[in-house]
Amino acid sequence: MIGISHDPDLFPTRAHRVALTFAGHTHGGPDCRAFVLQRRLLPSRFGKRYRRGAVEELERLLYISGGVGQAGIPVRLGVPPEVGLLELRSGG
Repeated sequence: MIGISHDPDLFPTRAHRVALTFAGHTHGGPDCRAFVLQRRLLPSRFGKRYRRGAVEELERLLYISGGVGQAGIPVRLGVPPEVGLLELRSGG
């Protein structure tokens, strides 16, 4: 089963039958050298854990897109816009 969620923070609470979840929301977690600033710009209670890219946990996969927009401050710091192209194949 495939799931879609705006917020990757919901991933740990999703039903275990969801093998693959697509998410966004973090806008790639802007690459700021100041940890305090990065923490404020990364809208996730899990910090860098669900920042962007592929994450595998408990035999389930989460893909977080960096997206093309921004949140709050109208600038993307060190995170180029991203439109992902993923190819799904059967495991059998």
